[in-house]
Amino acid sequence: MTERDYLKIADVVKILGRHRRTVYGYIHDGKLRAFKTRGGSIMVKPDDLKEFIENEVKPQEKAN
Repeated sequence: MTERDYLKIADVVKILGRHRRTVYGYIHDGKLRAFKTRGGSIMVKPDDLKEFIENEVKPQEKAN
């Protein structure tokens, strides 16, 4: 996978409809897996985001 195959935090924020700090909180709490690139960017694998949504997002939040 190349870096283009991963999601930036801004992408995750848009997909989840959450504030940037909330997404960082999910990462800090270990709920959402992410990693830092050599350049310092934090990236999320699409499969990890999908798993997070399936396991952590409440059903009524998925419908909205």
